[in-house]
Amino acid sequence: YVIDWPQAREANRPESQELLLRDIRNIIVFFKRKYDIQYAVDKAYAYVTENRQESLRF
Repeated sequence: YVIDWPQAREANRPESQELLLRDIRNIIVFFKRKYDIQYAVDKAYAYVTENRQESLRF
């Protein structure tokens, strides 16, 4: 998944998980403030990364 194309990083870089978690948190905060939608960061992270090995091939 592409969240922020101009700041895209390769998934195998050391900081990639930290950046992904930051982006997920920011998205969750946005939807909480704007629409009062609550979602757990760990649940969103698990969903986004569940097929990580497949996406690394592309």
